[in-house]
Amino acid sequence: MVCRQPTLDQLKQGLRIEICSTCPYRTERIEGDGIRRACESNCPLFIHLPVLQARAEQLDPLLNRHERALLLWMREMIEADEVQHDGIHAPRAPNLLRRHRHRAAKILAQLINP
Repeated sequence: MVCRQPTLDQLKQGLRIEICSTCPYRTERIEGDGIRRACESNCPLFIHLPVLQARAEQLDPLLNRHERALLLWMREMIEADEVQHDGIHAPRAPNLLRRHRHRAAKILAQLINP
């Protein structure tokens, strides 16, 4: 049986609904786009989402350990972001990924492996 994987936009929407709605750094919506917000370009959840999606798609759905694997990958990303000081990410970005990693991993795991 082949599982249909959610699109990147579906994963983003899941994060927007469950996490962004309570984020203190959330900005206004981008004019002309009723969904995206300006803060997404600096948010580590959205920055790293394509990599998390690609890695999660490689996991065996029968093992059902998506949430655990996503948490491990997020921890690696947090550590890499904290070491990286080249000005690409906002100073608060690693803290946001750290703050939301458990909820984000659960949400993404439920969307990727329902």
